[in-house]
Amino acid sequence: MDFSLIIDSLPIYFDGLWTTVWLVLSALIIGLGVAIPLAVARNSANYLLSLRHGALFTSSVVHRYWFSFT
Repeated sequence: MDFSLIIDSLPIYFDGLWTTVWLVLSALIIGLGVAIPLAVARNSANYLLSLRHGALFTSSVVHRYWFSFT
């Protein structure tokens, strides 16, 4: 069996692996950058920051919307 084609394509595979790792880490950093301040604001004693008067997107609203159209 000839593995020369696979060996010749290794740089392409490693490029795809690097792109995947970069996208995952970018999404993780952006997600944490948004989630942590929102969680701190949600638990704040300040009425406007805590959004106790009603959030635009709560998990129940998102789930109802998602499951009604799928």
